[in-house]
Amino acid sequence: MNKLIVLGVAWFLFIGFGLGEALAQRGPGQGQGQGRGSAEAETQSERLEAARVAFFTNRLALNADQASRFWPLYNTYQEQRNAEIREIRALTNRDANKLSEKEINELIERKLQHQQAMQTLEVSFMQQMKDVLEPKQRFILMGINRDFMRHLSEMQRRGRGRE
Repeated sequence: MNKLIVLGVAWFLFIGFGLGEALAQRGPGQGQGQGRGSAEAETQSERLEAARVAFFTNRLALNADQASRFWPLYNTYQEQRNAEIREIRALTNRDANKLSEKEINELIERKLQHQQAMQTLEVSFMQQMKDVLEPKQRFILMGINRDFMRHLSEMQRRGRGRE
């Protein structure tokens, strides 16, 4: 088991530093797929996903049984959450100056409904996690996306500092 943990941490560090290096090489305004071939963008996406999996697995200290039950549930939750976020963005990317008061009120109501749906998704997901994770792991999970984004930012800053 200790060997597995050491290998996992080593792999995490390897992926994490490699990801930071890759993010640092992007110029301003270069998002995924911009200024590069689709194969390279796909590789970048795969590396980001691998870094996310390693970060979550390490931070949550998932054992093999937990990981096998956690990831399918988490991925389904994220897909549903991302769909709600896309809907909210579509609603809020409208020019209020070109809308009537009635249309604006409808958009506000729809946005609130999507935000409520996101809240319901999170509550349901956290209920499912009671059967998978220990209380401390569930508590860590609640802020893990924010922690991962901070980790990526730090890796990017470190990469820029080496140039």
